[in-house]
Amino acid sequence: MSEKSFNEWEEIAQLYDKQQSDFGRVVKRNFRTINDRFEFTGDDLLDIACGDGEFVAFAAKQGYTVTGVDKSSEMLRLAEERFTKEAVDSTLYQYDMRELPFSKEFDIITCWYNSVNYLCKLKDLRTAFETVYRSLRPEGIFVFDFVNRKRLREFATSPALVPHDTDDLFEVHHDITYDTTEDLLSVEITGFIADGDVWERIDETHKNRGYRIEEVRSSLKQAGFDSVTAWEDIRTKTSATESSKRIWTIAKK
Repeated sequence: MSEKSFNEWEEIAQLYDKQQSDFGRVVKRNFRTINDRFEFTGDDLLDIACGDGEFVAFAAKQGYTVTGVDKSSEMLRLAEERFTKEAVDSTLYQYDMRELPFSKEFDIITCWYNSVNYLCKLKDLRTAFETVYRSLRPEGIFVFDFVNRKRLREFATSPALVPHDTDDLFEVHHDITYDTTEDLLSVEITGFIADGDVWERIDETHKNRGYRIEEVRSSLKQAGFDSVTAWEDIRTKTSATESSKRIWTIAKK
């Protein structure tokens, strides 16, 4: 058995890519609902923290001109493989969501899989929102999800979790802690991927900050967004509260 330890989302991208994308289906369904409800104008879409490109490929097949960015080179490699396999024509860049250097403006910007929770300081969240705002055309839409503090605190009550256990993949989340002072969840992730008769071990530490809805809303407003809507359930138009576990957010420039 070989063993490696890397930064967030580099080697563990292999685990991510092998997982069943149940949440990916939720993202696509909710995006369709939001699209129908808001009747998006324009088809130039930027997906930040795009990961292995699942949503980018989906949006491209829906007729959008899609650009994807992620800070992980390994995730972008997996996205390129997906695009080749699925015959998708999209552009990828390796950027941090706090530093988007685009001179053009996009009609829609998306950020899924509670990626904003990986911004562990409020100032970084605000910087990212300001960067997104500058990258949107007038009346452009920013759509994203995040996990509330309640969910992260509940997650920390488990001594260990095994989200995946298959013939060629085993993943365990352990040493889970939550710093109530900083609202910071820390999770040690250990995964094993089979390559023939050899199992490769991968270890990473992941940190997420739990944000209150009002913190996110006020940060979006400070960045310049005109209107902000937060939902617990988009299909039923159920407004999010501080008890909601996941919040689906739409901000309009």
